[in-house]
Amino acid sequence: MLGGHGVRAASCSGLAGGAPECGKPFSSERTVRQPNTSQGHRLIAWAQARGDLGAISALVERLFNAYFIDGAFLGDREQLVRTAAAAGFDPAEGRTVLESDEGHDVVAAEAREARTVGFQGRPFLIFNGPIAVPGTPYPPPLPHPLPPAPPAPSPP
Repeated sequence: MLGGHGVRAASCSGLAGGAPECGKPFSSERTVRQPNTSQGHRLIAWAQARGDLGAISALVERLFNAYFIDGAFLGDREQLVRTAAAAGFDPAEGRTVLESDEGHDVVAAEAREARTVGFQGRPFLIFNGPIAVPGTPYPPPLPHPLPPAPPAPSPP
């Protein structure tokens, strides 16, 4: 997780507070190792490229549950493959993605965008590029409908 132990503790505290409302048996005691999440983000980017919103949601949910509920170490490639398979993806395809460079550029671009808009920790929501909401409480109280995004600046 980005930000080290302090950010993890704050994130876990916020998650634990909202978990009962979502019916999640969150347990920070099980999440003893902090993985580098880039491989998991690559799997999500791969799922997004396929365009099936239900499959993307299933994968994100399984990754969340594996880490925050089951205490699985998501820095392990085979754990990620098993998690993707549990979400309905072909394990051989998931393994092939993780053994390749596929998705590195997408994840790197998302990381750059997050830094550009001031990412400092979770939760952090980005809406259509220029609208970003840091430190959102759980659940996020968003206006409905969302205000329109400001026009993008003209390139120099």
